[in-house]
Amino acid sequence: MQHIFSVIATVLAFGLTLITVVSGPVRGETPTLAIIPPWQDADQILAQVGLTRIGPLRAPFGTLVDTRSEADLIALSHAGAWFVLDGSKIAQLCGIENV
Repeated sequence: MQHIFSVIATVLAFGLTLITVVSGPVRGETPTLAIIPPWQDADQILAQVGLTRIGPLRAPFGTLVDTRSEADLIALSHAGAWFVLDGSKIAQLCGIENV
């Protein structure tokens, strides 16, 4: 039981650290990572907002989206996205530069 709590604490600490690193001001003219609940239809939310997905795949919670303005970011939040994060910071974490 103690091992399970250690694993959960480690995962939470890593997750919170990651969100702290990638959170912050998001510009509207960059790729954006939209964290959408898995029980929501991401394609329907993106269509409702008038945005398109970048790439053919979607992770269980995250979708890279091509946003054009800050109004798109606000619309994503109002349409059901839990978080809207700067996709260029995510790319840097993966070793991709000049996004």
